[in-house]
Amino acid sequence: MKNCRPLRALLAVAVVAAAGCATAPAPEAAAPATPAAASASASADSATTTAGMVVDAYGVKLMGVRLSGNGYLVDVRYQVLDPAKAQPLLDRSVRPVLIDEATGNRFYVPTPPIVGALRQTARNKVIHTDRTYFMLFANPDRRLQPGSNVTLYVGDQKFANLRVESL
Repeated sequence: MKNCRPLRALLAVAVVAAAGCATAPAPEAAAPATPAAASASASADSATTTAGMVVDAYGVKLMGVRLSGNGYLVDVRYQVLDPAKAQPLLDRSVRPVLIDEATGNRFYVPTPPIVGALRQTARNKVIHTDRTYFMLFANPDRRLQPGSNVTLYVGDQKFANLRVESL
């Protein structure tokens, strides 16, 4: 068990490679499609969202945005406070996108063939408030570094000004 660190890094690289995650610069395509969604997400834009902060509009408490897997994965953790508001975060049909605010690069949740998407979803639409949920985003070439600011889009929901923390 002492030499698990190289194995974890190798596994992270394999997951990212198997997912075939590409990044593309054009963040405007990920913006909310309707004016109502844009105004609903405007409250999230006004202040920097940090770890431990409650995002009332979406019914979640953000636990952190951290690099993981030797920097090849970005781990987003959150706790659900209001299941009705947090439903899109745990919907399988909604594909979350993480966008680097400085470069516009997009990062996606990898979906390896055997394991499936590296995120939690609500099975039978049951959402628990006593759990911490996660989403893992591929970070090919380790483009995101500690201190990078990112925006998370999940359907019409937008979490702006998220700061990536170190391992």
